[in-house]
Amino acid sequence: MFLSTILFIVLPLLLYAIYELLGRKLTIGEIDRKAVLITGCGSGFGRDLVKRCLQNGLTVFAGCQFKSNINELEERYSSINQGRLYAFQMDVTDDESVRKSRKIVDTVLKEKNLVLHALVNNAGIKGHFFPDDFLTSDDYKEVLEVNTLGAVRVTQTFRDLIKKSRGRIVICSSAITLFPLANHGPYTCSKFAIQAYSMVIRHELQPYGVNVIEIMPGCFKTEIYNIQKMRESTDTVWYRASNEMRDEYGHDYSDK
Repeated sequence: MFLSTILFIVLPLLLYAIYELLGRKLTIGEIDRKAVLITGCGSGFGRDLVKRCLQNGLTVFAGCQFKSNINELEERYSSINQGRLYAFQMDVTDDESVRKSRKIVDTVLKEKNLVLHALVNNAGIKGHFFPDDFLTSDDYKEVLEVNTLGAVRVTQTFRDLIKKSRGRIVICSSAITLFPLANHGPYTCSKFAIQAYSMVIRHELQPYGVNVIEIMPGCFKTEIYNIQKMRESTDTVWYRASNEMRDEYGHDYSDK
C-alpha cells in the first residue's frame, strides 16, 4: 500500500520532469532571432521544409538551382506571415555561386541581428539508375559533385556561422546506405560518402556545441523520381551503349 502510494506520487512527477526536459531540447528558444539555410528548395523536401520553417517563425534562406524556382517559391509562400523568406540562386557545385550566397546571408544576418541556427544540406540528384556495365566514371562524378561535394562545399562555407551559434548541420543521406540496391551505383556511392563525411564532422564539431544530424529518407514521390525524367535517363544510357552490350542484356532490357 505504501509503495503504491509512493509510486502514485513520484511517477507523475518523474514523467513530468522527463517531458519538461525533452520539451526544452525539442523547442528552439528565441526563434525570431534564428535563421536556417536550406539547399535544394526548388522542389520536394526542400520546398516543403521552407514552408514548415516559415510557419514556425524562422527566417529562411532558400537556395534554389534555377531562377524560376525562386519566383515560384516566393509566390507559393507569400501568404505566410510568421517567418521571413530570402530565396536566391545557389549552385552547390559552383564555388563562386556558394560564395555569393554567403555574402547574401551575411548581409541579412547583420541587418536583422540574426544568427544562423541551422544548415540543411538537402540538394541532390539521382543520376542514372542502370547497371554499372552501362555507366562511365563521368556518371559517377556528376552525382558525387552534387550529393557529396556540394554538401561539403556548402558546409565548409557556412560552418563558422554554425559554430558561433552552436547550432546544427543537417545532412540528407538516404536509406539506401542501409540497403544498397543494384542499378543505383552513382547515387549509392554519393550517399555513403556524405554519410561518412557527416560522421567525421560530427566528432570534429562536438566540442563547439554543434549537432550534426544525418537524415536517411526512403523512397518518396519527389521530383527525383519523376517518371518522365527517369525514362529519358534510361534511354540516354541504353542508346549510347554498344550493340554488344545491348545484345548481352537483351534488347528489351530497358523496357523492363
